[in-house]
Amino acid sequence: MFGYINVNTCNLSKKEKDIYEAYYYGIIKELHDKLGLRHKLVFRSDMTFLIVLLEGMYDTRIKKEKFGSVGFLQSKKEKNRLIFRGKTTEYVADMNIVLAYHNYLDDWRDEKCLCKKVFCDCLKNEYKKIIEKYPRQIKAIEKNLLQLSIYEKNNVDNIELVSQTVGEMVGEIFAWQQDKYYEDLKTFGYYLGKLIYIMDAYIDYESDIKKKLYNPLVSYRENAKNKEDFGSVCKIFINSLVQECSRIYENLPIFMHNEIIENVLFTGFLQE
Repeated sequence: MFGYINVNTCNLSKKEKDIYEAYYYGIIKELHDKLGLRHKLVFRSDMTFLIVLLEGMYDTRIKKEKFGSVGFLQSKKEKNRLIFRGKTTEYVADMNIVLAYHNYLDDWRDEKCLCKKVFCDCLKNEYKKIIEKYPRQIKAIEKNLLQLSIYEKNNVDNIELVSQTVGEMVGEIFAWQQDKYYEDLKTFGYYLGKLIYIMDAYIDYESDIKKKLYNPLVSYRENAKNKEDFGSVCKIFINSLVQECSRIYENLPIFMHNEIIENVLFTGFLQE
């Protein structure tokens, strides 16, 4: 579902690129410290955006350190790379583990692929610890993934309804703390989550149909006169959500990293 939130490095200054990469490798280091080599099972590069966003609002005095060793065949330059880590890094790394755990669990239930069950079992202990730390987020994730599963089993083709489950889930993930920023971050994450889901359904439509997989856009394609008309309808959904994300972003109290955040939103992510 994820994989659409990317930075466009061509439009970043060297300083901005270095900052983004420091957060990017900071998540990897955090996950490695938590999981060892299992970090490769869970790392999602697009979660870097959430750290940059949260730091841009909270400025938690994140610490600088060297990347160090996270495996074999690393160059001296990579080991000496500067990284940023702090409270937001720990939180996003935990959410990274949660999403990976549920992804493998879902794949195991759908495909009965033994390796996915093994991956899921490898993360079970860490997942239980995260439940105790972030019960609100875990409750929202489990509730909405269960609802999404019900929609899928019943072939619900109301994209507005189905995408709400992902929106509500991402909204709670983006809302790190229940403080004065809670509602703003939750709303931003809600529309971003819906946008991600609809984009994923649109981009994967042809592949899903060939593989006979669930896709909530089936009825929209059947009612469309042709492929171009179907694309136009989907783009109306997507553009309306882009506008909502842009509107809410402009009202977020972001104190730093604005250039990087806007790069991801307007030239890295939304260009998809």
